[in-house]
Amino acid sequence: MKVPIEITPKSILLNVETEYGKLRMIIDTGATYTALRSSLTSAHMTKHGYPYTTLSDFILEGTNFGPTDTYLLDFPEEINAARIDGAIGMSFLR
Repeated sequence: MKVPIEITPKSILLNVETEYGKLRMIIDTGATYTALRSSLTSAHMTKHGYPYTTLSDFILEGTNFGPTDTYLLDFPEEINAARIDGAIGMSFLR
């Protein structure tokens, strides 16, 4: 599958379609799990002591990889300023 990416000096970005709209997500090979900015949703459960949600839609180039469990985190200001909505971790990439 070919997926368009955006390369910046600090990250590789993908556009992912979800039930929350089109999200800009970095690829984070150092992250075990996929995570979203917590301000995107207030609906969540708890897993391993952290809030998470299950995305029913996780669409890349027309292919839906959902459902996808996604942790909800407060990202640092640098990430928020770059308009990044989340990080795709190894739980998805493997």
